[in-house]
Amino acid sequence: MIYFGLSNSLQLQYDGILTKLKGNFVSKEVYLLDGDILTALGRPYSVCISLKDGMISEERAFEQWNGIEEIMNAELPLIVEGTLMGELMRYLLMRLRKVLSIVPFADEHMLSVLRGKLNDKFRYYDISLIRSETLVSDIRLEGCLCTVEDVLKVISEPSGTEEALKDMDLPYMARLMGLCRYEEAAPLYEEALGRVDASTMIGTELALCLAETYYFLDRPQDSAEWYLKCNRRYIKDTEDYRLKLGHALLDMNRDGDSTGNAAVPYEDIKAYYKGRLNPTYKKYNKDEHGSASAAVEKSYEEYRDTCLKLADEVLMSGS
Repeated sequence: MIYFGLSNSLQLQYDGILTKLKGNFVSKEVYLLDGDILTALGRPYSVCISLKDGMISEERAFEQWNGIEEIMNAELPLIVEGTLMGELMRYLLMRLRKVLSIVPFADEHMLSVLRGKLNDKFRYYDISLIRSETLVSDIRLEGCLCTVEDVLKVISEPSGTEEALKDMDLPYMARLMGLCRYEEAAPLYEEALGRVDASTMIGTELALCLAETYYFLDRPQDSAEWYLKCNRRYIKDTEDYRLKLGHALLDMNRDGDSTGNAAVPYEDIKAYYKGRLNPTYKKYNKDEHGSASAAVEKSYEEYRDTCLKLADEVLMSGS
């Protein structure tokens, strides 16, 4: 359980929705968060809001809460708009309005933009907000379902991971990859992964990029090793991950034609796959990719299935 107050702007926003929900409620501007239950203390009763499903209930007036005098006389922690905690509280309020159909409420595009901005910061804490049509909040901490209280406690302190990467330009590194400048991108990703653990959310994101970079640099063993260092609980597209790992593993172990079809040269398969991985590579290597496509497309599904099977064997063995 944590008690806190809200800065003026957030307080006005929460007051607005509380007034619409309970017209005779008068807030004392003190909030209690217990798991996913947010209680706004006030008179003639306090209002409990489930930040999971939006259910509303009434509780005792603030005078009847044990220890309320000490709480009211203490210096309450204040959640301020513009901070990460404040932006989470604003997002939850916007979701609550949407779930309860309290107009005006934000459309899904606006909510997705704010959710994306929050997740961009949350990834440094191994936290992710999940899109939901029916719930006010669906939050994962280290890949597992958690409460809003859990999240507020975690993000109340600076992120050591964010501090470790503060001078690394991650968007620039991603642009280098997109432009096929892998020789420049690789050492930057290596440096970043020297500062953070690949098992964290941001570490897994970086490890996936480094693994793909190594693949384009024709270093399949290094590529496979970094794919295997990723924490799979943070991988959204598991089939794509298995396919990428399988390609790297198959390249490591290839003996002549990796599909078993002598009519399809291995280099054509590799060129075709690289074009699928990166559209810029395909653009810069039109002739190579074009001729490879003609040779490979009909038999690619067989090659794809081989990659997935090999990846699964390695993942199941724990190698």
